[in-house]
Amino acid sequence: MDEELRWTDAVGQAELVRCGAISPGELLDAGRDRIREIDPVLHCIVAHLEPGAEGPAPGAPFPGFPSW
Repeated sequence: MDEELRWTDAVGQAELVRCGAISPGELLDAGRDRIREIDPVLHCIVAHLEPGAEGPAPGAPFPGFPSW
């Protein structure tokens, strides 16, 4: 994952998607890659809910963010 993206907050990441610098899928993949990188050390992810994370649930309050 790009080092700059790693330290960009959610508002900054949303701006990158809005202006077309990165696609939502690329951002999701970058997050998944980061989780795979650090979870074996931190053991902080209880459940990997990757299927279905590609888009918002119908009626989700924040379009572009998965909600469970």
